[in-house]
Amino acid sequence: MSDSAKRLIPLPPPKWRLPIALIAAAVVALVCGIFVHANGYVWLAATLVVLVVGAVWPWVALKTASATVTFAAERGREGDTADARLHVRSRLPWKSIGFRLDGEADLAREVSVGTNDVRWTPSRFGPVGDRLTLTCDRPFGLWTARRSVDVPRSMLVWPRTHKVGQVPDCAGPSDGTHGGRRVGIGGEFCGVRDFRAGDRLRLVHWAQTARQDRLMVRETLADATPKVRVGLLLGQDSHVDSAAFDRAVRDAASKVEGWTRAGSVVELVLAERRIACPPNAVPRMALDVLAALRYDDLPQVAERVSVDVLASATSRDREGAESAEPTSVDARDIAFRDSPSSRSRLVAESTLGSRGAHAA
Repeated sequence: MSDSAKRLIPLPPPKWRLPIALIAAAVVALVCGIFVHANGYVWLAATLVVLVVGAVWPWVALKTASATVTFAAERGREGDTADARLHVRSRLPWKSIGFRLDGEADLAREVSVGTNDVRWTPSRFGPVGDRLTLTCDRPFGLWTARRSVDVPRSMLVWPRTHKVGQVPDCAGPSDGTHGGRRVGIGGEFCGVRDFRAGDRLRLVHWAQTARQDRLMVRETLADATPKVRVGLLLGQDSHVDSAAFDRAVRDAASKVEGWTRAGSVVELVLAERRIACPPNAVPRMALDVLAALRYDDLPQVAERVSVDVLASATSRDREGAESAEPTSVDARDIAFRDSPSSRSRLVAESTLGSRGAHAA
């Protein structure tokens, strides 16, 4: 069929084409039985049997079945392997029924009656298990019956993270917490090391760079544990689409987890909500909140926030690839903390561009 004919004659959805074809065959068989030959009634009866069995079998199969899924861990990481166990029970005497697990794209697969060990790799962060269903369309695929799967405890998948550099210059000292002999910012000189992505060029040790024939930077001791506020804009007007918002969430999780593990006090700012993350610990609460965010649930306009660093959709992921789609940000909705040396403006300009940064 040509493209012009397809535009003139709208085709039904694929799942309805076979039932419509069988109904049309039943009508033709009925007409043949009335006007041509009595054998048409035989074809009519056969077609009706196929329609009835194809519609009743999935309903009976799921009416007499139940399923329960248990996850091996309460939390996982986007891109890491996860395990689950699915128990399917049926009161029918035969085992080969043709069940399928649906509702989650990463978990969709054929399952059988009994215990099914499931191993998969989550492709997106968020809760897993709330939308799982057990389906059956056997034996002819005319109609798909669905039944919800019991999930005693759902699994939460944390966002994928990438490497981040040192805590930015705009980070201030936390109240009453000293860094001791920890490597950090602002203290006395303690040695040199190889240059890493995110290091400031003013820390380059040029004499050692010339001697070693590679970039070397100075390391200093931290006078106090730095504190940085990481913000994420919660508004659909601040992101190009859902994919850009997901990348911004991953960037926020990377900054929060990376700087927390490095010994900094990090505060995650989400509109009016503030989540404090102590140093040298896994920021479980912050990652849980970030994993539960959905672009469709965001308000149209983001609220004004005051932060040191803003999560961006253009940050690099694990493979080092940079997204070509920037996050759309209204500079009026963002306020950065001032410092005497205007270092916060430098961080804001590197995040939003020179025209997108302004002081609160």
